[in-house]
Amino acid sequence: MLALRLIAIVVIISIISGVYIFVERPAPEIRGPLRLNGLTDKVEVIRDPWGVPHLYAQNEEDLFLAQGYVTAQDRLWQMDLTRRAGAGRLSEILGRVALNADKTVRTLGFARHAKAAAQKLSSSSRKLAEAYARGVNEFINTHLDRLPLEFTVLGYRPEPWTVEDIFLILATMAQALQLNMNDMVWRTRAQKILSEEKFKELNEPYSIDGTFVLEANGQGRIAPDSSSIPTISKYSLREKTLESLEKFALDYTSMIGLSPEDWEGIGSNNWVVDGSLTATKKPYLANDPHLNVRQPATWYEIHLSAPGWNVMGASLPGILGIEIGHNDKISWGVTVVGLAVQDLFIEKFNPNNPQQYEYQSQWRDAQTFEEAIRVKGEKAPLIHKVLVTRHGPIVTELFPEETERIALSWALFSNESSAAEGLDGLLALDQAQNWGEFRKAVSLWGFDLNFVYSDVEGNIGYQMSGKFPKRLKGYQGIPVPGESGEYEWEGFIPFSQLPYTFNPPTHFIATANHRVVSPAYPIEIPGEWATPYRERRAVHLLQAKGNFTLDEMRAMQADSYSEAYDELAKLLVEHLRTQSVTRGERQILDLLSAWNGVTKETSVATSIIHETFEELVDYAFKSKLGKASNFVDYRKGTYLFLKFAKSNAASNWFDDPATPKKEQLDEALLLGFRQALENLTKSHGADFHQWEWGKLFPKKFRHAFSNIPVLGGIFDRVAPNSGGPLTLNRADPNGPVTSYREIIDLSNLDNSRSGITTGESGNPFSNFYSDQLQAWRAVQPHPMLWEKASVQKYKKAVLNLLPKK
Repeated sequence: MLALRLIAIVVIISIISGVYIFVERPAPEIRGPLRLNGLTDKVEVIRDPWGVPHLYAQNEEDLFLAQGYVTAQDRLWQMDLTRRAGAGRLSEILGRVALNADKTVRTLGFARHAKAAAQKLSSSSRKLAEAYARGVNEFINTHLDRLPLEFTVLGYRPEPWTVEDIFLILATMAQALQLNMNDMVWRTRAQKILSEEKFKELNEPYSIDGTFVLEANGQGRIAPDSSSIPTISKYSLREKTLESLEKFALDYTSMIGLSPEDWEGIGSNNWVVDGSLTATKKPYLANDPHLNVRQPATWYEIHLSAPGWNVMGASLPGILGIEIGHNDKISWGVTVVGLAVQDLFIEKFNPNNPQQYEYQSQWRDAQTFEEAIRVKGEKAPLIHKVLVTRHGPIVTELFPEETERIALSWALFSNESSAAEGLDGLLALDQAQNWGEFRKAVSLWGFDLNFVYSDVEGNIGYQMSGKFPKRLKGYQGIPVPGESGEYEWEGFIPFSQLPYTFNPPTHFIATANHRVVSPAYPIEIPGEWATPYRERRAVHLLQAKGNFTLDEMRAMQADSYSEAYDELAKLLVEHLRTQSVTRGERQILDLLSAWNGVTKETSVATSIIHETFEELVDYAFKSKLGKASNFVDYRKGTYLFLKFAKSNAASNWFDDPATPKKEQLDEALLLGFRQALENLTKSHGADFHQWEWGKLFPKKFRHAFSNIPVLGGIFDRVAPNSGGPLTLNRADPNGPVTSYREIIDLSNLDNSRSGITTGESGNPFSNFYSDQLQAWRAVQPHPMLWEKASVQKYKKAVLNLLPKK
């Protein structure tokens, strides 16, 4: 009996110790006074009901030191993991499972570029970046005995934060947003196996259906766009080399948690309306960036206030300042432009000297870097060799058996000064007070983004940002030879020539990764555009009425109507009702006939249409493309299928070459429909009433420990939700979703709304770890408290940061 009591006591003590070690000890202090090294004056940190910290400092260096400290309180391990990914140092903590990712990043040279950019940073930005780093390090130094749980599990401690780490995180974000290289690879394969006619049919741009465009004079209008396909030059690649490039593209996208099916989902919506269309007579600005979901959330909400600074919105953990949000005079939101900022060059190397490549009839020495990659559990580092030509790093060096050498040119890394200027631009944007200052700040950005703008004076605007190559022969869309010099970049399009509009006659502006310039625009701005459905829906809703309220802006963000899914449902009903179908199939057609195209969480029709599209895209395109199947992803495939269905029911894309009969649209629809029902029945049971969209395809917010037993259950979160791959309320079953929402009310900034996916904290035992998840699911962003009186009124915790005595 005594022994049992002793065992029970030991178990209880162990549980209490475990709770303390893993739950209580890593929890950050969010109340009371706390003294920090490096502060010169008091910084008040007030956390609101959603855990958003509002920082009030007496000077700017203290403000950014406090931002670094507070962000590290909530997101230190996320910050450390992201900088390690950018530096190619994941193998040090994860072992060989991360080796391919590390080799890829070392080849691309993120760390080399980050170091060079940090050295070229302006003195004013460097001062603030160093203050931010000191704040992160103050948290690290004072919490080495109570670090976040992930450090304990993996058995390591974080290194000091540096200014270079800020640029590493910027590089990882760029990696997720700038991916036209992949399109070049898939296009090369498709061009190799398709006839010229078939290739042209699949390569036709989406923008022909009419989208919001900008003319050369900077005035916006709604107009059809009949732009031609990119100029494609046939250039033969060896099969083995093409396979290497395909593997590189797959590795590249998998590093950011995507597949070829998903990556078009990287994008966003934004729109702005002027006061002539609002109930308040002042502008509303709305933005919701779409990124691959993760846990903790991608974004971190924060409010920064000090003399000369008063800005609030979404920040990226590890980077100072605010990336999306508003200050006391202006607001802004962003979407990805999707322009072609990368090129692949086929290099000719000297057979007698493997370190030399040919350029304009001369042999030139390539740069060589030997990257030492340390792998957890292994004594000696692995040496990875990197070759760099004038065009960029040789990406095929990642494959030892490959003899052809292909370099990747990337505008973002073409000049380290531009990366440094990007951070200058971010900080200038946070302080901009009007359209002119806003444009000046945006001119420094290296990311290709669609900025929408509004200000308290009632103005609205649009500005494209980024570094876009001026190519001697235009964008080819496939790898090009590097030795002749005829496909070179001759600098970049001047910012003054990039599209913009200010107070357009439409009284609104909307972007959704679509083509934003018409063929009349005098500068070639080639891109790999998204399908037009989201932008077209936004324009339709904005044209439909005036006198918008904030809640109607929120309703637009929650809009889950899918034009593409609605069209397919109507096609199925129209074409299959007259065919011989079973009683059960007729019941489902009746269900589709009554459906309104809204992809609600409880919708059964959405699940059926989504699965049917999967089958139709596979049948019509992927099965015929073979190794080139990645050229038509799910979203592009839906657009193309509907286009051919409306224009040519006898299109060869509907035929099954394996049968003697020439199938047409009717047969293709029936085949895809029946296969979809069979798939759903096998996976989810025969009762189709149970095939609710949210149940079948809930969104999983996965942590890096997701696949580890027990830990996955602690860190992961799951939520069923409305919306689909092609709706404004973005909820892609296999890819990105809305990662942040903001609605800025320029008549009363205190009335604005914002919200992230799950929560502010990275600690799974914190109240702020996933407290926003249900609000995200319901598209109910929280009040974006602005005035200090409001922050004080709803405060949940106050932390006073004080100078160390």
